[in-house]
Amino acid sequence: MFKATTITNQTQRILVLEGILVAPWPSNLKGKWDEERRTHEGATFVVDLTKLKIVSQHGENILFQMFTDGARLVGNSLLARVVIQQVERRRNLQYEERKDNAGRRATLAVGIAILLVLSGRLSWAATWRPPHATSDGRSIERASTERAADHTALNNILAVMPQMPRGPR
Repeated sequence: MFKATTITNQTQRILVLEGILVAPWPSNLKGKWDEERRTHEGATFVVDLTKLKIVSQHGENILFQMFTDGARLVGNSLLARVVIQQVERRRNLQYEERKDNAGRRATLAVGIAILLVLSGRLSWAATWRPPHATSDGRSIERASTERAADHTALNNILAVMPQMPRGPR
């Protein structure tokens, strides 16, 4: 048998749970919880687990949902303390998973940003050309002599007959 009693005082609503929280009672508790939240929106909820004797996994899931919805779980019995510890542990694990996922997303975003910056710089470097030289006589003469020197060096290299053929002529 399961019983849920609501006690209201000036600052909070206390939901006292008694008996065994196994099927089909968790569904009833969820319905009562949803109704309480709808009718007393903005109220502070406290769920007293002291008089619970047995809690199934489905019942613990409902208590976890109540806890994540903002209810405070309290209780003096051994079972109540164990259930509260389990619910808090689940919340902490869920928080850590969210934190890890957020860290992964942030790392991924930073990596993508770095790749975008690098690809932008590389594409800019590929299209960059040095500025044109001014049209003074010296720079043109220097360029023409450098080209002639390059041709002379290339002709000297090609004039040497290798011991192995270089390939088809």
